[in-house]
Amino acid sequence: MKNKLRVLMFVCVSLISIHALASTEKEKIYLVHMINQLDALRPLAIAASKEQEKFQRVQFHYLTYKDSDGYKHSGVLDDIDEIKKGIQIRLASIAIQPREFSQIKGDYVGNKILKVESYNAN
Repeated sequence: MKNKLRVLMFVCVSLISIHALASTEKEKIYLVHMINQLDALRPLAIAASKEQEKFQRVQFHYLTYKDSDGYKHSGVLDDIDEIKKGIQIRLASIAIQPREFSQIKGDYVGNKILKVESYNAN
């Protein structure tokens, strides 16, 4: 009876580890697909940035830009690169401990504030 129980335990542990391996492999496949999709976005975003009119009131920020106060902000391409980097790290090694990811800071739509002189009716 003990022998049958040991065999059953061994089979269960083996099935669990095979399932975990299969799950990890499926995850890696999906992550590779995500990287491919992110790579496909880059040329589209670059092409769209070239088509955007430079002096529109509302600008979509494809690239890194500086605001009127001189602060640097990331554009959508920078955030795509950050997401891709995180996926590549995940693919390179399975994390044992949770790690901190940098926050996506993108402000993709900016409004250019037009200075309007005050009108004095007097």
